[in-house]
Amino acid sequence: MEEAIFPSHNIDCGRRTGILYIGSEFCQRRLPAKADMESLLSEYNGKIVLVTPHITDAGAGRVEELLEILAGSQREYEVVINDWGILNMLIVKNVKARRILGRIQVSRYLNKFHYEIPGAGSVNGGFTDFPPEFIQFAKFHGISAFEFNIPGHMLHTAETLRAEGISSHIYYPFAYLNMSRFCKWPSEYKAFMKSPDDGCSSECFSKIAVVHNAYMKEEMYAYENAYLMRMQEDAGYISEISDRIVINEIPGL
Repeated sequence: MEEAIFPSHNIDCGRRTGILYIGSEFCQRRLPAKADMESLLSEYNGKIVLVTPHITDAGAGRVEELLEILAGSQREYEVVINDWGILNMLIVKNVKARRILGRIQVSRYLNKFHYEIPGAGSVNGGFTDFPPEFIQFAKFHGISAFEFNIPGHMLHTAETLRAEGISSHIYYPFAYLNMSRFCKWPSEYKAFMKSPDDGCSSECFSKIAVVHNAYMKEEMYAYENAYLMRMQEDAGYISEISDRIVINEIPGL
């Protein structure tokens, strides 16, 4: 089992070896700047994993720039794909990076979470396994790993994937419940909408909101463009059933 780290606020996590995730699952504005990527590559000796979110044309341009820098570094790296446009970019440009299907795309085929409605008991739609043609599609396009959002989904599908040569990764300790390209953070909302290309003030970098829901026992956290929940499972158990665990601790939580 491999262990990776995904720092939440700072591209420089203080490590110089091991597997380092950079980028964002939820917002293209959180992708690293070219200068930051170049600086990291000059100092970091470990494996780099570029995490990509849902993107616009502008976001695709930023990802393309980062891929060019990574390719020029002559080192091994990986790309997490949460937008099919990124997969197409990797194919068209023949990018020599390991391809990982991100948990946002994987979650489209699996139930994201289980919850209870007071008085109604547990609500559980059951697990839906991956369609065989979807696994073959992934293999045909060079995807060698799937990311999972909660341990139960990985536990029920990991053996099927391993039989096909696809490894299973999971983030810990925060699962995501939902995400959107809409930004909930800017204090100057109207000004932000009038200038969508220049209006990001990066307010989410330092903000986390605690959210309570009557239908869920655990607290939720508004973070970037997503809502997260801390997993209850023990890290040791998750390590036993996954091929890679990605530590996504968030300061203050």
